[in-house]
Amino acid sequence: MTSKTHARTRLGAAAVVLIATIVGGCLQAEKRIGIQYDRATDRFTFLVVFNHISSDKLVADGGDPDGDSAYLKTLWSNRDHLILLPSLMQPVDDSDEPLAMFTNDGLGFLRLSASRFAQISLGGAAATQPQDTSLPLDTIQIKPGELFNEGGSNLSYYHQIVVPGALVDKALDMAAKAESKEIVAAVDDEIASRGAGVATGTWKQIADGLIERISAVPDDPSAQAAPNAPEPAAMPHGFSLDSLRMMKQSLGASGKLDLSRSGSTLTVKMPMTAEDAAGIVANWPAVRDAALAKISSKAQKALAASAGDSSVVDPKPAAIALAQSTKVAKDESGLVVSVDVVSLGQFLSDWDSLDVAMMSDEDRSGRDNLSRELGAVAATKMPVNEKLTVARVMADFAKGTLASVPATQPVKPGTGLEINP
Repeated sequence: MTSKTHARTRLGAAAVVLIATIVGGCLQAEKRIGIQYDRATDRFTFLVVFNHISSDKLVADGGDPDGDSAYLKTLWSNRDHLILLPSLMQPVDDSDEPLAMFTNDGLGFLRLSASRFAQISLGGAAATQPQDTSLPLDTIQIKPGELFNEGGSNLSYYHQIVVPGALVDKALDMAAKAESKEIVAAVDDEIASRGAGVATGTWKQIADGLIERISAVPDDPSAQAAPNAPEPAAMPHGFSLDSLRMMKQSLGASGKLDLSRSGSTLTVKMPMTAEDAAGIVANWPAVRDAALAKISSKAQKALAASAGDSSVVDPKPAAIALAQSTKVAKDESGLVVSVDVVSLGQFLSDWDSLDVAMMSDEDRSGRDNLSRELGAVAATKMPVNEKLTVARVMADFAKGTLASVPATQPVKPGTGLEINP
């Protein structure tokens, strides 16, 4: 094993599934993701696998797999220019959230030049307009994959992009400036609420309240809230007025949140009193452990109810990795929180996969029928690999050997798409 292999953080082998209707339109899919970080080259590699791609309904119910496969072909033809991200980062600088953990699963980004892109729908034809960005989009390596149909009823497509750390840092700087405005507004609201006499409490009381709420989440995915169940007691407010004023003064002076990156670790520093920082640090382990216990018990129930559906992933390993990588500490200026972004993204996706745990046999059969019908039509219009499997894609990604399959005759970016000047 080479030193480069040692340096790479590999979580892509854990399948990540998120049931997501790509938009309210015609194409829909499930999604798996993989994330790697290579410290030797300071690069992030993101994998997106759309599987069970289908029209939203069968021909017998008025569906249009022929038209939907035509749009799928348009997207596939533009694959050399598509930046498809696993809900981790969006390449825009005029947005309030230039770095967002939750981007719209129905959107992709078509790279038009090093500084220009168009946000496009992945579900159906829709007009869009080019946008400018200060991020160097030409430094993103696009590694298109191929369409494949596992078992004849799981039409899929995989896509990788490689993002240099320098671009991530620039996006983080943009995010730090955007987020500071949101935090200052929230701090102003909190300061005003103190004048209205809101209840304050200790960080131990706040932690106990959080643990109570975590414990109350039902383990059974199908469980409904008990009728007339009492509402949990209102949470007290924690930060002292001195801490709130320190936060506002610091953000106002610098104009941005103190957010930095080292490798795949993001660190946020927030000024506050030593007492508030110490209270948070002391009570963080209890809240973390309660969350891990709930994740474990809820996942166990969900996995048992999933009927062996490979779309459901146990989030416990990723949760443990996230907990181990997350550091909450205090320094001379306040609170310091560090989190591994690869572990965070992996856990969020694994956790979301539990949403499909209670899918009925009828729904699973319907899903497969929809993908089978679209897959048969798609195979008449473009190459579809009948031998490749999702498991093989995820395994190859984990080993760093997943092949890129660019177009032999690339089209001009936006060919077939409605991009208004």
